[in-house]
Amino acid sequence: MDESGSGLAERLDEAAAALHDGALVVYPTETVYGLGADALDPEAIEHVFEAKRRPRDDPLSLAVPDVEAAMAYLRPDAPDRVRAFMDAFLPGPVTVVCAKAPDVPDSLTGGHDRVGVRVPHHAVALALLDRFAPITATSANVSGRPSATSVDGLDPEVREAAAVVVDGGETPGGGSTVVDPERGVVHRRGAPADEVQAWLDAAEGSPPGPAAGAAAERTLLSLPEVGGHMEHVSVDDLQNHPRAASVTKGLTAPLGLSDMALNYYELEPGDSFSGGVHTHTNQEEAFYILEGTATFETLDDEFEVGAGEAVRFAPGEYQEGRNESDDRVRGLALGAPQESGEVRVPLPCRECGEADYHVSHVHEEGITMECPECGNTFDV
Repeated sequence: MDESGSGLAERLDEAAAALHDGALVVYPTETVYGLGADALDPEAIEHVFEAKRRPRDDPLSLAVPDVEAAMAYLRPDAPDRVRAFMDAFLPGPVTVVCAKAPDVPDSLTGGHDRVGVRVPHHAVALALLDRFAPITATSANVSGRPSATSVDGLDPEVREAAAVVVDGGETPGGGSTVVDPERGVVHRRGAPADEVQAWLDAAEGSPPGPAAGAAAERTLLSLPEVGGHMEHVSVDDLQNHPRAASVTKGLTAPLGLSDMALNYYELEPGDSFSGGVHTHTNQEEAFYILEGTATFETLDDEFEVGAGEAVRFAPGEYQEGRNESDDRVRGLALGAPQESGEVRVPLPCRECGEADYHVSHVHEEGITMECPECGNTFDV
């Protein structure tokens, strides 16, 4: 790539300096625009979660300039097939999930022992990574909103949070294929998913096609589009992220779920699943109660759901589940699709009087409410 004569080299130098100082930058990739920070600096990583308003148990990936650099952030005893897979598909729109090296922060991976690694197939991204690496590899958008394929499409919150925005023009869009070659699991299908699956099938010594993968191993949760490989985790081993509930443990990433979200909760008396009445505009939710009795409230009704019972709420249906009993409540919450859309709270705006709800943004310090009409915000 010729960096001369366009000011691009200077912009990339500014971005590298910002990364060195712990700041955020926006950069183009072969899919969408990414939000970059020093992937080894927990404080910088926290800034990414804040800017995206992303749950801390939802892992971030890291980006490096080439496969050789990637190996430094993998566990030293990584199998040969991991390196062979990387050589076959990187650089490219593929995120490779591997056992992480000890110096990769747990804050990047949501407390898990595996990390996603990207080598973008984009000249501007690689030029930035030649100057500073590793950096976070995550879309430059507020969670739940569309990814940006141009700098004009960036969410205002992300643009404001970034010290430098590197404009690489329009990007193609879409998402990377997310794959764990050691375990033979495709967590998310992107453009090269068929080629990735064929490589995994060949590495297992079976003919190409999803049926071969499914025959080799059955799933705990059915994911036919990712080859049917099992992911089995112990809830006791998962990191707790208490919010409105005393125990909140995410199962989405550990199980490699691609089309749904799954969380485990333990509610002490007075706890809530969510902290208040709300709805997801694009996501239906279901709750299965394992122990105790939960009380659910909608805008029109209030009812109890006991152990062995389940309840489902449609997208756009306001609800809250809480523990009004004297005993513990344990339950599972399922949501589909994973991208839930806006989180809305039925709270009229006192500033403009035009909106009958606010959009809720969850972050480390709490929750920010935003009026969709006048943009007024306040923290709760």
